[in-house]
Amino acid sequence: MEGVVKASVKSAQLTAANFLATLTKWAVLVFSFLIALDQLKVAEEIVRIVVIGIVAAGAIGLGLAFGLGGQKHAEDTIAKLRKKLSD
Repeated sequence: MEGVVKASVKSAQLTAANFLATLTKWAVLVFSFLIALDQLKVAEEIVRIVVIGIVAAGAIGLGLAFGLGGQKHAEDTIAKLRKKLSD
């Protein structure tokens, strides 16, 4: 998967191909390890809690990034709407 991601990112002429490839490699390894623990019935609840925590952290991170990153755009859009409504 590391090679596929690296080649895909480079062919799309995007930056950070090495970072995304390494991130993919480690994500696959970590999730594979967690799935193996779950299949072996080792600390099932802990594995579920960790996976839910990772998913929740990712969702919160994306929400914050989108919210804070789009704040200026939303402010401009609301200002344009107010101007149109007041005219």
